[in-house]
Amino acid sequence: MIERLFVNFRNFLWNYPVYISKLYKRFSPLSFIITCIIIFSLLIFYLFSIKFFSLNILKSNTYRSGLVSENMIYNPYNENNKTLRNDINELTFNTLVSVTPKNTIQGEIAKSWKILSNNTTFIFNLRKNVFFQNGVNVNATDVVYSFNFKKTNFPSAVLSNITVKKLSNYQIEFNLNKIDVTFFEDINFIIVPFSSNYLTNTKHIIGTGPYRLDYLTKREAVFNRFSGYYKGKPHFKKFILKIYKSDSKLTKALNNHKLDGAFFDYYPQSFNFKNSRNTFNIYSAHNIRDYIALFFNLKNVTDQNIRYAFEYDTPRKELIKNVISSFGTPWYSPISEYSWAYDTSSNIQRFHYNPVKAAKYLNANEISMNIYTLNTIPNRILNFLKNKWSNVGINVKFIKENESSIDLTIKSGKYKAILTEIKGSIDPNNFSLWYSKSINNISNLNVSQIDRLLVVGETIYSIKNRKTIYDLFQSVLPQYTPAVFMYSPDYIYIANKNIKNINFTNITYSYYQFQNVYKWRLLY
Repeated sequence: MIERLFVNFRNFLWNYPVYISKLYKRFSPLSFIITCIIIFSLLIFYLFSIKFFSLNILKSNTYRSGLVSENMIYNPYNENNKTLRNDINELTFNTLVSVTPKNTIQGEIAKSWKILSNNTTFIFNLRKNVFFQNGVNVNATDVVYSFNFKKTNFPSAVLSNITVKKLSNYQIEFNLNKIDVTFFEDINFIIVPFSSNYLTNTKHIIGTGPYRLDYLTKREAVFNRFSGYYKGKPHFKKFILKIYKSDSKLTKALNNHKLDGAFFDYYPQSFNFKNSRNTFNIYSAHNIRDYIALFFNLKNVTDQNIRYAFEYDTPRKELIKNVISSFGTPWYSPISEYSWAYDTSSNIQRFHYNPVKAAKYLNANEISMNIYTLNTIPNRILNFLKNKWSNVGINVKFIKENESSIDLTIKSGKYKAILTEIKGSIDPNNFSLWYSKSINNISNLNVSQIDRLLVVGETIYSIKNRKTIYDLFQSVLPQYTPAVFMYSPDYIYIANKNIKNINFTNITYSYYQFQNVYKWRLLY
């Protein structure tokens, strides 16, 4: 019997196409329909499996966003972990106003405002429909407390110029000791409840934003939506910020579809967009405030021919195209070409790449120079510059430092050049960086004409008149070649294709990616 079973099984395996064919014909056309359904389902699953996977994540009503950060240390005022702090704050809190790249002001908790004729008094009217995440209505007492808390705990020359007082429950007044052309940027403080102290207690943070911080772990921050948000109830019930220690780990999570979005300072070369284009869109926003530049210490690099050689042997456009994947903007002056204050006239000197000219300025001589650089600038940028400069006889050695140590180097004055990132303002007031007596004057520039322009620019509130001053400043500064302005990296945002209402325009700060997060929702 066992032998017969074996023989029958063998015959079935040998003749299985015949048996299947008979079975198929016997139940036709049902068998035909079932076969077509199976094949079609497999094909659809193969073509859209990634999309299905991502949708399953989103349909859990949770949005997961990734960023690179060394640790999860957070309080709303933490200066050591600004990217993480700012992202969490944007989700949790609101400010009085926001400032667009065109230097226009948009109301947040402030409904309206007026500027008195002296340009040093500002009166703000607050919205009456704004609530903290515990249900308590926001009023002028909270706003005055919030500003004074920051001013007391984080004193600065900017804040010391400003005082605030309550006029009524929904009206406040700011008074300035002198005109401040960046005033609306300077009052970018978060609104917290009266008497709260989030410097020491971060377990139960209450804000006015679209999401309330639920809890923190070593690798993520978890938020629950605030249904009473004054702009509208957020679509996603939960929002999770996932923390990664490197770009490569963050891009691996994206490539494995464990995230719905991410933010990068630079385009991540390890992100395989070709394999992920069915799931993600890549967005970029021009950074008009911050830029990378090589600053010469004019006291130690007195030969202007050397500075000209650096200027003409820096291929900005090639760097952007080949090194940062076209996600950036070349800079030829201390003001971005996308800024309202940029001078487009042809009489402004701009140093375009010309290695032949660079070699002529060196006159067949080779030079060697140590350049101190911020350790956050990627190695691929440094290697590119080093190779390009060496082609004409400029041999450099980069010495990496963190923000604290590079500040000490600048204060010492014992350097020839520093390659660093400048954190600017929306209104491109350059007083701090170029005024001869400023402690932030990296290049040690000392030009009386520039000093006069900078002083006047700080005291004129009219944008039209200030633009005239800024144009003159841009025309004079290149004559002294105190720095090689290079580029600004774009803000890079990666987001799931199935999300609508994402808006990465009017990005002034990187965390403005969440400016309308309450509107994000699924396409389906």
